Amino acid sequence: TNADSLLAMAEAADPDWVEPKVLRGQTANRLSRLAENRREALGWIDSAITHADRALAIDAVEARALELRGVARYYHWSRYRPSNRDEANRLFEAAREDLEGAVQADNTLASAHNVLSLIFVPSSAVNVKSGAFFPT
Repeated sequence: TNADSLLAMAEAADPDWVEPKVLRGQTANRLSRLAENRREALGWIDSAITHADRALAIDAVEARALELRGVARYYHWSRYRPSNRDEANRLFEAAREDLEGAVQADNTLASAHNVLSLIFVPSSAVNVKSGAFFPT
C-alpha cells in the first residue's frame, strides 16, 4: 500500500523509531479484516505480528506494539483458530499476555481493553482448552 511504502521510508530514515513499525503493523492488521480468504488474512496477521515484534525488539514495553500484537493474535485465534489445540491455547494465552502488558504500560489503550473484555467476560462460557462453547 502507499501508506506502507511511506512508513517503510520513515523506518529506513530512522531504524530505531518504533512509530513506523507500529503503524505498518496496524495497517496490516486492518487489512487482515478485509482479506478475501483465510490465506490472505493470515498473511496480513503474520505481517502485523512481525512489525509489532520489530518494534518490541527496540522497546520491549512499547504499549501500542504490545496492543497490536495482542489484538492480531486474538483475531487469529478467534477467526482462524489453529486446528492443533495446543497451538490454539498458546496463541490465546500469548494474546492475553500481550494485551495485559499493553494496558499495564498504558491504561488508555481502548482496543486492548476491548479485546481483553472479549477474553475475560466469556471465559466462563468458553473452555479454551477444548475450544467448546457453552452458552450462558
